[in-house]
Amino acid sequence: MLVVGIALVAGGYILDWRATRVGPLATWLSGTATFTAACVALYQAHRAQIEANEAKLVAEEARWDAERQRRVDTEMVRRREGMQLCMSILNRFAEARVVYADAFRIAALDFDNMPARIDRGFNVDLHWRKASAEIGVLSLPMRRTRFVHQLANEVLPAVEDVFGRCHIISEAHTLDELLEHFESSNVPFELIETLQEPVLDDFAPDIAQATKAVDADMPPHPRHGPDRP
Repeated sequence: MLVVGIALVAGGYILDWRATRVGPLATWLSGTATFTAACVALYQAHRAQIEANEAKLVAEEARWDAERQRRVDTEMVRRREGMQLCMSILNRFAEARVVYADAFRIAALDFDNMPARIDRGFNVDLHWRKASAEIGVLSLPMRRTRFVHQLANEVLPAVEDVFGRCHIISEAHTLDELLEHFESSNVPFELIETLQEPVLDDFAPDIAQATKAVDADMPPHPRHGPDRP
């Protein structure tokens, strides 16, 4: 624009333009310069707005990534702690089953010793009461998981029924009656093994599963959200 203005001034001088011609030309040049300056200012403002929006988007992405990583770390901690609690619960079941089996085995070997059978039946019941209370406490932090749902609705009622009838240790009239009851208790105890699958579903310390679970609850990514093309 400056070069064009200089060329017009030089041409006007050479052609000996008068004021009547130079005036309108100057007015036109001034308007054109003003318009050009306005266009440049608008362009610069537009570029500044784009850069500001991009900077804002980058900051939002950084916050989103940091929040996602925080949630993944929290989920991994939850899974590790949950796995430890589940193992503790399964250990309580295993210990109770060993106590139950030993009581029946010793009672069968010493069937005629009624006082000893009474003591063993009492000890089995006492051990289970303690174990079931501990299982209840251990399961509280996991109460909304598939593991605890299956534990409370399927496994515990079946095992509780077995221990609820442990008085047969002292009340059995024959050795066959005692052994028959012991054999029938295997099915409820086998239900404990079905808890292994929900343990892995809920608490497997796998980073891919943890990330997948977190992504399901994360808000849309700032650059790929519903408001973005």
